Amino acid sequence: MIEPNSLFQLQTNLIDLKVDMAVSMAIDRVVDQITGLRNEMNAQFASMTTHFNSLDKRVAVIESRLGIVDGKKKVIYGSVRTYFDKTIWWFSAAGFSWLLYNLSRFHIS
Repeated sequence: MIEPNSLFQLQTNLIDLKVDMAVSMAIDRVVDQITGLRNEMNAQFASMTTHFNSLDKRVAVIESRLGIVDGKKKVIYGSVRTYFDKTIWWFSAAGFSWLLYNLSRFHIS
C-alpha cells in the first residue's frame, strides 16, 4: 500500500510541474509577442528609412532649383543694376551738357 505522505508528495510534485508548464507557456507567449513586435518595429523603421530617403531626394531637388532661381535673380539684378548705372551716367552727361550749353549761351550773350 502507498503511504499518504508519498501520495501528498506526488500530488505536490504534480501541481508544481503543472505550474511550471503554465509559467513556461506564458513566458513563451510573451517572448513570441516581443519577437513579433520587434519584427514589426524593424519593418516600420525600414519603411521610415525609405520615406526619409525620398524626402532627402526631394529636398535636394528643391535646393538645386532654388539655387538656380537664386542664380537667375543675381544675374537679373546685376543686369538691372548695370542698366540703371548706365542710365544715370547718360542723364548726368546730358544734364552736364545742358548746363554747359546754358552757361556758354549766358556768357556769349
